[in-house]
Amino acid sequence: MKRINITIGLLFIYFLVLSIIGFPKERIAPDGTDRLIPFILVCVLELIVLFLLRWALIKRHKFREHRRRETEQYAHYEDETDELKQ
Repeated sequence: MKRINITIGLLFIYFLVLSIIGFPKERIAPDGTDRLIPFILVCVLELIVLFLLRWALIKRHKFREHRRRETEQYAHYEDETDELKQ
């Protein structure tokens, strides 16, 4: 779980740095289009992607832990049945 938080934290810092670098200096372009709205939409989309990535990584981690516990329990059960046969 700690690795997931570190990974998402680093990606969030990367997102912040790129957002600061890519922030439009002028709100209105020379051709009359607004530059701030696409910038905000990209930022919101990036935050949604980070949230979904964190959710998927946590779900995968829980699934792996569940499978690992099942495997250990099954292996323990097999050891007991082998001892009973002898």
